[in-house]
Amino acid sequence: MNNIVTSILDFFKFMWIRRSPSLPFTKAGFAFIFLSLPTGPLVEILLSYEGISAGLKLETTESLPSIIRYFFLGFGGLLIIYGLFVHRKHLKKLEEETSRKRVVIIEHRGLTAPINVSVKDAVPIEYIGRREAILIDQTPFVDGNNKVAYPERSLEEVVRIREKVDDRIKDVEKDDVIIVYGGVASVPYTFLTGYLIDDDNKVNVFDWDRIKETWREISSCNRHKEATITGLAAAKDAEEIVVVLSVSYAADLEAISRCFPSLPLVHMDTEDYQPNNHWDKDQQDKWVEQFIRITRSLGSLRKIHLIIAAQNSVVFQMGRRYDRRNCPDVLVYQYERDEEDAYPWAVEVPRTGNGAQIIMRNAALTP
Repeated sequence: MNNIVTSILDFFKFMWIRRSPSLPFTKAGFAFIFLSLPTGPLVEILLSYEGISAGLKLETTESLPSIIRYFFLGFGGLLIIYGLFVHRKHLKKLEEETSRKRVVIIEHRGLTAPINVSVKDAVPIEYIGRREAILIDQTPFVDGNNKVAYPERSLEEVVRIREKVDDRIKDVEKDDVIIVYGGVASVPYTFLTGYLIDDDNKVNVFDWDRIKETWREISSCNRHKEATITGLAAAKDAEEIVVVLSVSYAADLEAISRCFPSLPLVHMDTEDYQPNNHWDKDQQDKWVEQFIRITRSLGSLRKIHLIIAAQNSVVFQMGRRYDRRNCPDVLVYQYERDEEDAYPWAVEVPRTGNGAQIIMRNAALTP
């Protein structure tokens, strides 16, 4: 019984969400069948009193001739049958599209706190194509306080992500591929994942809504404002600088000054510290645009020490849009709030001919 109910619900969900072309015919067919029913009062109740007795009379009334009602009934039935025929053709077309297209779903797990809902289950029915799931699981290398205990081993889980994606889409046209990314992981690995995925394919991003405890897609709302940027003037002739992005919370500027005392600091600050300030794709695009503009506005710049305080999806987009050909070398730092050395290590983002690697902060600074 449950299977039957589920099948019926799935049918109507399919009809309404995917907007099957059979829907107008089906709706019109049911409308004509409804019109074929008696259109006057269905039941007329007459009461008559004769002495002490009472009588009750029931009768139906019709405001349309029978021939018209029969025509409506037959025509409505034909529309429904034609709608089913159209729907069958539509299903066949969808089957062909599903076998031809790919939806590659990347789930990135990098914290010990379990999320019981997978990204794959959150991807809606509108995504048409055969679904290929890829898991980046770094949880074995994270301790109970979500501190990355083994940075190098954790890095190994990320560096081959592009190869894994390419392996699943090698026989598929570029326009027939959608990559879906969702995760909760450390900033350096999330940035690197976005950088390796790049923008060769269409990429849609999900993030974990901590309030509603569900995955949500980042979508356009066309409401955005620019972040405030400070420190550019002092860094205009520098070859090596620190870039700090404060998005979801204020970065620890005091700790940053202790760790990088001799380098100019450029700070991009949203001044809007809240966990839900990032669900607008247009807003994320604006932040990414400002970040890239920083990297290109300093002509002598050769190396960036990058510190990001932002949600996972924002960090991923920053990495994905970072231009590997025209932007400076970049090291993305891990923040350990409770450690004396708050920024102990970084992921060095790979350039042409070089692979990603873990760099300790003292070794990363140019003498």
